Amino acid sequence: MIKDKPLKVVTWFFVHVVERYLLSHFKKVSFINPIDTDPNRACLVLMNHYSFNDGAIMFRLSHKILKKSFKLISLEAQVRAFIALRYVGCFSINKKSRSMI
Repeated sequence: MIKDKPLKVVTWFFVHVVERYLLSHFKKVSFINPIDTDPNRACLVLMNHYSFNDGAIMFRLSHKILKKSFKLISLEAQVRAFIALRYVGCFSINKKSRSMI
């Protein structure tokens, strides 16, 4: 398991450069039902990974709408391939390991 190690400078870069670039290709991001969460409780959001843009959309959702910290779970091989994910808030699991449970 690779633990996350969020760095403020990487998060800033993601918010101000990567997210802005990716989301500029969309006219808008909307939700069918209003999102209502308790600010004092954790929130688990599951999404079917459709494209590379999913991460930017989820990051925006967690910071702007849910006002929660962003944690992402990914396969260990993917985090090793793109190690920068670790510094945004991504930790890994090995799906063949029992420690995942």
